[in-house]
Amino acid sequence: MKMTLLLFALGFKLMASALFNKTFRKKIRYINRTVVIRTADGKHSHTYIFRRNMVFFHPGGSKNATVELIWSDKDTALKVMLSKEVLDTFSAMGKGDLVIKGNFQDALWFTEIAA
Repeated sequence: MKMTLLLFALGFKLMASALFNKTFRKKIRYINRTVVIRTADGKHSHTYIFRRNMVFFHPGGSKNATVELIWSDKDTALKVMLSKEVLDTFSAMGKGDLVIKGNFQDALWFTEIAA
């Protein structure tokens, strides 16, 4: 339940930023990407779509994802995503708790704007 709420809240935050924050809108002005965050077992997943200064999100995955962030389990995902330490994400990747499938640069971009 917490994971689902966190992924929904992230989508709402990104969408609100796209609507009300000029600096954020400039960051996504020419971005056309689809990012999926999910657990390895597939029980928790959310898709974030960036198109023409707008952000859309929905539960579930997408076949058109430019990048997928695949967490080993929901507890690890929650711990790292709620952490204020940027290096926790890289540590999770090093331990194999986070796997990036697709464009690694898109994953770095997403983790930067989602912070």
